[in-house]
Amino acid sequence: MDITSEQEKMLEAINIAIEMELDGKDCYLTASKDSKNEAGKKLLLALAEEENGHLLKFKELYDTIMKGHGWPFIKPESNNISGIR
Repeated sequence: MDITSEQEKMLEAINIAIEMELDGKDCYLTASKDSKNEAGKKLLLALAEEENGHLLKFKELYDTIMKGHGWPFIKPESNNISGIR
């Protein structure tokens, strides 16, 4: 499959997002290890786990674009659209 310039830009942006999610996860895990506060540790571990979900979504998006399908329709989750009017 030939990748268009637009798809190339999308894939580059997704790769950057994946790197940012990995960095965020590492940051949360490191901070949780360094934390002396049990509640803080739990919060940081939960945030690190959320990054796994983000990574999965970005990887799925990357694969979809690589298959030539373009941007997939993503149904917003109710907890992700609070404050949007």
